[in-house]
Amino acid sequence: MDKCTYKPCLGDQMTCDNYKCVNQTSVCDGKDDCGDASDEKGCDREKCSPQEWQCPESKQCIPIGKLCTETSDCPQGEDEGPTCSRTYCQQLSCDFRCQATPTGGMCFCNTGYQIDPRDNRTCIDYNECKTWGSCDQKCKNFDGYYTCGCYPGYILNGKKSCRSTAPRASMRVFVAMEDHIFSMDGDGNDHKVVINGSVEDMDFDVYNNKMFWIDEASKKIFTIDLRKSTERKEILVNDLYKPQSIAYDWISQNLYLVDQRAKVIDVIDLNSQHQTNIISDNIQDPRALAIDPLTGYLFFSDYGRKPRHKTRIERAYMDGSKRFLLVNKDIIAPTSITVDAVNKRIFWTDSRLDHIQTVDFSGRFRFTVLSSGIKIPNAIGLARFEDKLFWADDTKMGVLKVNKYGDEDPQQIFQDQKNKRLRSVKIFHQSIQHQKDRTNPCSGNTCEHICVLTHVRENHGLGYKCICAIGYELSDNGVNCTKINNFLLFAAKYSARGISLTPPSDTAYAVDAIPQLFAKDTGHLGVNYVAVDYDAEDEMVYFSDIRNFAIMKAKVDGSLRPTALTVKKVRSVEGLSVDWVSKNLYFTDFFQGTLSVLRLKSPNETLVLMSGTGKPRSVVVHPLKG
Repeated sequence: MDKCTYKPCLGDQMTCDNYKCVNQTSVCDGKDDCGDASDEKGCDREKCSPQEWQCPESKQCIPIGKLCTETSDCPQGEDEGPTCSRTYCQQLSCDFRCQATPTGGMCFCNTGYQIDPRDNRTCIDYNECKTWGSCDQKCKNFDGYYTCGCYPGYILNGKKSCRSTAPRASMRVFVAMEDHIFSMDGDGNDHKVVINGSVEDMDFDVYNNKMFWIDEASKKIFTIDLRKSTERKEILVNDLYKPQSIAYDWISQNLYLVDQRAKVIDVIDLNSQHQTNIISDNIQDPRALAIDPLTGYLFFSDYGRKPRHKTRIERAYMDGSKRFLLVNKDIIAPTSITVDAVNKRIFWTDSRLDHIQTVDFSGRFRFTVLSSGIKIPNAIGLARFEDKLFWADDTKMGVLKVNKYGDEDPQQIFQDQKNKRLRSVKIFHQSIQHQKDRTNPCSGNTCEHICVLTHVRENHGLGYKCICAIGYELSDNGVNCTKINNFLLFAAKYSARGISLTPPSDTAYAVDAIPQLFAKDTGHLGVNYVAVDYDAEDEMVYFSDIRNFAIMKAKVDGSLRPTALTVKKVRSVEGLSVDWVSKNLYFTDFFQGTLSVLRLKSPNETLVLMSGTGKPRSVVVHPLKG
């Protein structure tokens, strides 16, 4: 079918093998929406090759030649037993050879061929190009064999692997420890300390030799020029609660950030220092983050909260819109994600299921690269270079690598001798941030605040979108930003938030009208914000913390960080109401069964108005009517 008869598919569509466009939500729904069933390909979990047999219980694939050898190769031993026989071999009259199995004789074929399902005996060509791991990048199938090739910027290394043509000497593996960052070559040699300090995560601007990292102790983001590693510079951002992961967009020069406790994903324009959240709704426990600026996609993991919000990996446009659920089955603790931009796949580690898995950008063709509590007991970081995966393992206290096809044992290239925790692993090399023939859609834009890349077409279409900093919303012209004056104020568990009453229709998030407000030093008890109210004249927000028995105050613009108005004199304040005329604050205490009032200018002056009222939950005052 001629692909020229079809327009390029939109960003929320998939291109079928016959070049028809179908909605992304139609992929793997059990229906043939493409007309050639390509939207249903790769939806099932791993299938064995024609020369393999699938263990019924574990679904693990083993070579056919290992069946009925009196040595168990399946985890539960299903490949052996008293039922092993060559029964039916004579009747089948196999085209190539017959193998004894626990269910009787079974025909199989020579390499490059498969059994024809129409008669279960004849051998026909097997298309290896549809099998995971046959080739690193390009694959061309022939009758009985296949050949591999590479995309521009790579050359074939051996029969199936592709090697970058960029200088290999510049490739470095950066490892973030709990007290420093060091780099080494791909074999674990030539160690060099880069910076000292507590580090949570890091990323790079390869072409400008810059490194960005999260300082865990201060909860701040810093950057350095790797050629002048002593001159660190703080990136000025709003207060961060528990920054977990960062990713750098080397095309538009924006920095993406996951704040786990604040439950948001933010984007920061490094030139203007404007910052805003792009994902803040329907997210419970965000952890890992990865982006592919070449396609305009963002990927993140969310540990979720049972039973309603399952653990997942999602894909979204880089402006936070068009969220799509990639993985939500057989996943518990996705600690890290890395992108293979050339093959349009992501890889992730799961520290609870002890494996590395991969799936394509549409959520299809899911495969296990490595799985074993012995080989990968506690992976906490993952990075890719060419056909190799590198990760940090907290149990093995080191860094390991393995090829991405899963056909070899992992190799440990670094082991810490000082019992320091590992935090992150990243690769520094030009091939990771490919820029050849890549234009920046944001170049020359007229966005007033922030320009972000976004996915326009499924067929390599990049575009841009203007978004506004926190406290502003996009004007009708799609370029300028207008201050948000009317917003909804509410207390989330970990922060006090204000969101616009008119969120944009094309995004999956509510625009923040104020910076999220939270006390940074909360101690081991954590926080639980419940009641909230606002004094518009003083632009002051008041909110209760029932975990720390406190009432807090903060400036709505974040200029005054949350501080305690009163501590330990209250227990469970679930209702607050400001009298903006007399500058008093009324509040209910659920535990003590009281209604009280305090003077905002002198919080120690507190008066109990009512007691023995049962379990009061809320209070509202009307100052103008007394």
